[in-house]
Amino acid sequence: MNILNRRDFLAAATLSALAGTAMAQGAAAGRPLRIVTTLPPGGAADSTARFIAAKLSESGKRVAMVDSRPGGNGIIGVRAVLGAPANGETALMGGPSTMITNAAVISNLPYNPMTDFKPVAGLSRYDTAIVVAASSPVQSFADLVALAKRRKLNYGAGTATYQVAIELIKRAAGFDATAIPYKGTAPTLTDLIGNQIDFTPAEISGVLGLAREGRVRIIATCGTTRAAELPNVPTLVELGYKDIVVYGWLGIFMSAKVPDDQVREFSQALLAIMRTPEAIEFVRGQGGEVWASNQDEFRQFLTREMEMTRNVVKAAGIHVE
Repeated sequence: MNILNRRDFLAAATLSALAGTAMAQGAAAGRPLRIVTTLPPGGAADSTARFIAAKLSESGKRVAMVDSRPGGNGIIGVRAVLGAPANGETALMGGPSTMITNAAVISNLPYNPMTDFKPVAGLSRYDTAIVVAASSPVQSFADLVALAKRRKLNYGAGTATYQVAIELIKRAAGFDATAIPYKGTAPTLTDLIGNQIDFTPAEISGVLGLAREGRVRIIATCGTTRAAELPNVPTLVELGYKDIVVYGWLGIFMSAKVPDDQVREFSQALLAIMRTPEAIEFVRGQGGEVWASNQDEFRQFLTREMEMTRNVVKAAGIHVE
């Protein structure tokens, strides 16, 4: 039996009341939708969830709201989704940490992202940058590798996902560095600027402003092509590391118990939104690019990422309590 707490009850009641005013278009038309996010408001996950909720509500296809449930490595938000009725009215905004890395690094994780959820659609992806302090002698990625071969470096790992990314880069470039765990990107960048760590990976959108202010230096990016915002910064692929492509990403998931036809209909609605010029411009403003992968493409991507991450975690001995 699912027992709703007061917050859940009020949210459900509000959505049910709003649903009565929505237009009837398709099986899901006018039905309430709660999009649960696992990160605090203000970031790309929260703003993208709110963008989607607004577009669904404007179209009359769903009456949508965003429910922020940060903390606990994303587990709080995941439990909110899996504990809700499997009626297609609750979805999860997921990313690499919640849906891939947690399963590889956390013992006794209380959910299995591959079997407890159905992928609905991949939405957007965000290039990763390798960053040093502006005061660092490192001017390029080659400088970083050379320095790491002369002395042991340390790097900031704002998430376990970033630690996995650096492990990949270390293995490819043949150097070593010690991970210093942080709870998020903001404290990592504070210590980077203060010369407490030597380098860190971060989403471009989170460091572009600091780079323009002259407080940090971006020495490489990890996408397949150069970032539009950083035309003079090379990718690791360009530098010869052809297998090192690291993107942050956002996607929508539903409980595996939700009927396939409801998931399919929701997927089609999401893809229609994400392929509009407005969505493309919105995501670009977040420092990303529209991905818009369908259910099959998204599932295949997740399977590949899970296998790769588990292999890296095992080889590096990464573990999170």
